Amino acid sequence: RETLAVSPLQSAVTVQRTLDSQMRMLNGEGFLNGHVPISSVIAFISVFAARLHGYTHVAISNERSSNEGNAFFCDREINHQYSKTFHFESAFAQYCQTYLPVQTPVYFSFLRPLFELQIAKIFAKYPEYHPLFRSCNRGQKTNKWCGECPKCLFAFSLLVPFLGADKTSEYFGKNLYDDISLYPLAEELLGIGEKKPLECVGTHEETICAFYLGTKEFSAENTPNLLKKVQNEILSKEFNLEARSQKILTSWNDEHLVPEPFVNVLEKALHD
Repeated sequence: RETLAVSPLQSAVTVQRTLDSQMRMLNGEGFLNGHVPISSVIAFISVFAARLHGYTHVAISNERSSNEGNAFFCDREINHQYSKTFHFESAFAQYCQTYLPVQTPVYFSFLRPLFELQIAKIFAKYPEYHPLFRSCNRGQKTNKWCGECPKCLFAFSLLVPFLGADKTSEYFGKNLYDDISLYPLAEELLGIGEKKPLECVGTHEETICAFYLGTKEFSAENTPNLLKKVQNEILSKEFNLEARSQKILTSWNDEHLVPEPFVNVLEKALHD
């Protein structure tokens, strides 16, 4: 609701959920919650709501980065965020086309052509949304960044190159690059750990580039402890980081379902 308040939208359709009372009863008996592929739930509900209200398109914001999996099991890629991938998006679009009425709204991900790092660069141009932005599961109930999880560290690394360390630290409540205890998380995000975190985070390659771009914000003597350790033990073993970073920042993925008028809007935002 806070985001809607600062946006130019004149109206909104609000969908609310009600948990089955048995869920709380089972929780009380010690049963664990299973993982809900929330993006697939949103896909069905948003298309249904859009059809009821006469909308022609449903634009969501799943990006190119979500296509990268977390681990391999029995030679099969396991992706924690499968329902955010292009594979799911195209399968769902085909389902709508096959089984739903002709008037069903077009479902697509507006940000599919872009990596998270590119999105962060665009997002940096909209300061009115910066204090409202959250991407932390642990801090959902308190509406704060916990500053200790993979999502916090990844989001922090994305924003530092474009907002600067001071402003980013202000939003997160601290400079995460000062927290050396986060190094094991950094290893996982950068592809050095045993697996990619089971969180909605970006690709190993763009994370390497984000950390690299972050080092350019500091002089050698003022580089924070965590970033310095990453620089010395991981980034120093990488090559052509400047060229790789520019490749990420200027890339465009043609594997998407974005209608042409929306493509023009996104391309303009990317190149402005």
